[in-house]
Amino acid sequence: MHRTLAGAVEGTRQGYRTARTELGEAVPPHVVDAAPEAYRTEGYRLAETAKAAGLIERALRGQVP
Repeated sequence: MHRTLAGAVEGTRQGYRTARTELGEAVPPHVVDAAPEAYRTEGYRLAETAKAAGLIERALRGQVP
């Protein structure tokens, strides 16, 4: 699961980097303007979830002091 979340975080980062270019003129300007903030918010959430999953994985393996 941790790897799945890491992939989702990377996908969100890529979306953040390319949102304006990819959305371009396909959607109204207010959507283009809002997209980076949505990616940023989701990216933070996913990163925290991935961190938590990693800690749980380590604990289950007995790697936590």
